[in-house]
Order: sequence, then structure tokens, then C-alpha cells
Amino acid sequence: MRELLGQVGALDPQVSETLAVVAYFDALVEGGAGTRSMLRAAAALSGTTCFFVPRDDGSPVCVRTDGRTERREPLPGCVVQDSAGWKVGLERTGPPHVNDKMVVERLAMSVSIALSRSPGVTARQSALELLLGTGASAVERAAGVEALNLRTDVRLRALAQHSVSDAAKSRPSVVMVTRRGLVRGSIVQANDVPELGGATGIGVSVFPLDVDVSWSTAVSALRMSSSDEPVIAADSMGALALANSPTSFDRHPDVVAIAHLAADSEDIRVLDALFATSGIREAARTLGLHHSTVQARLPRLSAYLGYDPTGPEGRYRYGTARALHRLS
Repeated sequence: MRELLGQVGALDPQVSETLAVVAYFDALVEGGAGTRSMLRAAAALSGTTCFFVPRDDGSPVCVRTDGRTERREPLPGCVVQDSAGWKVGLERTGPPHVNDKMVVERLAMSVSIALSRSPGVTARQSALELLLGTGASAVERAAGVEALNLRTDVRLRALAQHSVSDAAKSRPSVVMVTRRGLVRGSIVQANDVPELGGATGIGVSVFPLDVDVSWSTAVSALRMSSSDEPVIAADSMGALALANSPTSFDRHPDVVAIAHLAADSEDIRVLDALFATSGIREAARTLGLHHSTVQARLPRLSAYLGYDPTGPEGRYRYGTARALHRLS
């Protein structure tokens, strides 16, 4: 298909763009993507909000071009296609674009295939897709956690992988639409990450209701991977793993930890001094404390942060999180 797109594009860019729409939705279907990912794809391809209205007057889902979802009625004057009692469409209030009809047709076909899958598989994939994506309400996320039988007190990590057709057999996964194309997403227990092959981003450790934060950091880590270092853990990137992401920085675990520690002015003063100086003794002099006092606090602070703030990586993570906390 890529070769065909290149050949046709040289002759007629418009036809090439139409074929790209077809190829994109075909890849989503092949990868087992859910309805929300298909809606995100349609919004990205068309450059406008798209929607899905379930049968039996179910609650409509509108997806904006930034991937966020809204529960509301579609605007009037839309490009719409009805299918088996449900509807999909684009909120195009001005003149239609060249590929609007094609986008809606392929969206309708892809959604139809997704809805025809085994109800159990579809429900699990929809729940995972909802947890990984942005825009879901707290109630919807809680329902997703329950649908996947996740314990709310067990930390998880999201995995982002380039492969969209060869899912790992050992865990549920779903194809997600990202700014860098299609990425397969899955979740694992934070303390039990399996051996991974191929380019992979490992998200930060979070509780189930914050899996979208882990997913955003996993996608960023995947972007940092290379042939020399195919597996990247987002932990090493600190809070900057949420750069260029719709997820708020103040939900990153590093920033959350700083916010909690900031409630104790003495703890945050010690950490700031450690960051601003070259070592424990110099930090102690700055604080007017004995170096053994600062040394005694360090294990507890490191355990709470989840890293040693005096090492090279730890200093970077602390400095980034502290700055973002101040800005949040």
C-alpha cells in the first residue's frame, strides 16, 4: 500500500490522500482498534470533530481533533452516515472537504466491524481504550477499571509499541491513534514488566484511574527509542515525558510527589538545597544543619520520590518536577 501511495501521489495527490484514508482505517481494523480510536482517526484525518451516536438513543460521543471526548449531541449541518440504527459523522458546518465522504464511509465501515466482534473482547478493548485515552470522566474511568477487573490499589504501567498487527498474546491490547500514527497500547503490573522485543515505551507507575498519564509518558518514551536502545522507560525522562501531551503535568507522579512534600517546608528546603548545591555537605552548610542530619533525611525522601535526588538522573527529575510544580 505504501508503494502504491507513492506511485499514485506522484500522479494525483488528491487520489493519494483518498487511498491514505483507506489504508489508515484498514490498519485500525487489522489492529483491533476500538470505536474511540476510530473516531480519533476520523477527527485527525478530517481536521474537525467527529461523532458516534449509538442505537436506541444512546449517549452520543463527540471526539475533537485533539483527541478529547465530549458527551453531547452533534451540531446540526453535519456529514452523517446511518448504519444499523447508529450514526457516525463529521461536524462540518462549512463547505465539505474533498475526502469528507470517504472519511465518513470508512469510519462507518470500521465501526461496524468493531461492533461485530465478540462482545467480551469488544468490552475489554473498549475499556482499555477508554483508560488509555484522554477526555473520559471519572465515572467512565471507574467503570473501565471494573470492566478489566483491575485492583485499584495495584500500580500499573502502560506499554506503547510500534507494532499494530502482532499483539502480545499474553495481555489485552488495543491500537491507539497518536500524533505519530498508530501505536499499540497495553497495561502490565508496574512491578512485573515482561521481557519486551522491538521498539517499546514503558510508562510511569500509576494507579488504574491514572493509566492515561502512564500511556502519555509511554508514547513519549517510544518516540525516544532507537535501534541502539529500542526499549525506553519513561521514568528516565521525568515529568518532561508529558511534553506535547494533552495530559496535565500536575498529574505526573514526580510532580504529585513534589506537591505532597511541599506541605512540609523543611523537606522541600532540604531537597531544594540538594538540587542547588554539589553535595550533602554543601547543602547542609546552606541550610545551617549538620551534614549527618541531611544524610539521615535522604533515604526517606528518596523512597518517597522514587529516585535518589542526588544522582545525575535524580537531579534532572527533581529539577524538572519542581519547576513544573511551581508552574502548575
